[in-house]
Amino acid sequence: MLRALPIVFAAMLACAACGAVDTDDGHYPGMSELTGADFHLHYPNPPWIAVPQPSTYGAYQPLLWVPAVYFGISLDLNAYLLQVDPVPGRAVDVIQALRATALTEGEVLDFDMRPLRTSAGDAGYEIGSHGGQLEARLPKDARQAVDDQGFTVRARRAVFDGPSGAFVVLVVSVYDLSSPEMTYMLQSFEPRLPARDGGAVR
Repeated sequence: MLRALPIVFAAMLACAACGAVDTDDGHYPGMSELTGADFHLHYPNPPWIAVPQPSTYGAYQPLLWVPAVYFGISLDLNAYLLQVDPVPGRAVDVIQALRATALTEGEVLDFDMRPLRTSAGDAGYEIGSHGGQLEARLPKDARQAVDDQGFTVRARRAVFDGPSGAFVVLVVSVYDLSSPEMTYMLQSFEPRLPARDGGAVR
């Protein structure tokens, strides 16, 4: 079953509360909040926007994306996609399975399995990769845009233990995914619903 995890997951989460903004008392003031079943994260809006549910983008089923715009023209390509999926098992086993599948499918590792700790203290793991079958998972129009522009499709996968399994946070892009801003957003992930006190995320 884990062989299919990098691209197609068993269950997608509905976006239960998108668009709430953290206050100055929260961990991420001014950032929007994405809340799903038993998790939440914070993201800058713009450029990230919530995807109307249900929505698919080729084989990916994102919860957030950043549309690609060049010279004021919107392309049939989303520069960044982010999806969150619950999976059975422990985070360490899931990330190892994701790594093995990525290599089997011809992906090249940008960075190998390494620890990633969230701002709330949750321990997880991540890998970064590019190439392989990632481009084939995009819609035809997006694949054409990738080829025309000479882009390389990249993925960054982070896995965290949750209350009844693990969460895979997948980011796909045609740009470098190792930026501090991307790390900051991934570190905002919490495998639990937010605790609130007077509207602030704690």
